[in-house]
Amino acid sequence: MKASTPTEQQFYDRLSPELKKQVDAQRQAASRKAAYAQQLELAKQSESAEAPQWAAQAAQKGRDSTPPPKQ
Repeated sequence: MKASTPTEQQFYDRLSPELKKQVDAQRQAASRKAAYAQQLELAKQSESAEAPQWAAQAAQKGRDSTPPPKQ
């Protein structure tokens, strides 16, 4: 008899609906945590820059980074 290990997708497909919900929730939490860590890293890198945070983000998006005139 040949033994094989199921792929992640095959394993996921065989889970009960309750366990699938738990797995999905954990995957979303991990995704949010990774996005937050990436955002923190970007903030740490831009701390050393002389420009304020809003100006650095605006420059990345191709927007005008000049503040509005004071009235």
